[in-house]
Amino acid sequence: MIKRAIIVFSTFYIIIILPIICFYLMNLKLNLTHSLPIGIYKTIPVTPGTIFFIGDIVIFCPPIEIAKYAKERGYLDYGNCPGKVMPMQKVITALFGDTATIKNNALYINNQIFLIADIDNKLYYKGGKVQQGHFLALTNADYGFDSRYFGEIPLKNIIAKTSIVLKF
Repeated sequence: MIKRAIIVFSTFYIIIILPIICFYLMNLKLNLTHSLPIGIYKTIPVTPGTIFFIGDIVIFCPPIEIAKYAKERGYLDYGNCPGKVMPMQKVITALFGDTATIKNNALYINNQIFLIADIDNKLYYKGGKVQQGHFLALTNADYGFDSRYFGEIPLKNIIAKTSIVLKF
């Protein structure tokens, strides 16, 4: 009976606990959403003075009004960001000086098209020049909850950069 308990505990530890510890120690994150390719991502915490580029994949806390809205709609689970929501992971698609325009049911960033999902959303983004210290975070998912709906995010809200390690 004791041998069986040891085998069950060891199996549980190897299959469940050990991978969780490894993910934590190696700064890995599993993405199962359609906002980005499904896979394992390496996270790199940002420090003051970190430079961001278009195309960077970042983890950020949404501003409180967006967090409240996302929580009410069930878009974000409980987490440690303001508004008690989990951080979001998206691609930086526009930075200071870039122009976002909306025409013919599409969002354009510097004349590059991003489709807009047809949903009723009170935080719907109207477009314009991206302000200093802000960015737009977009996904290729047709119905991704991103800057197409809530607009610009302060750069100070970014908590990490990520890069894909393994795509499923």
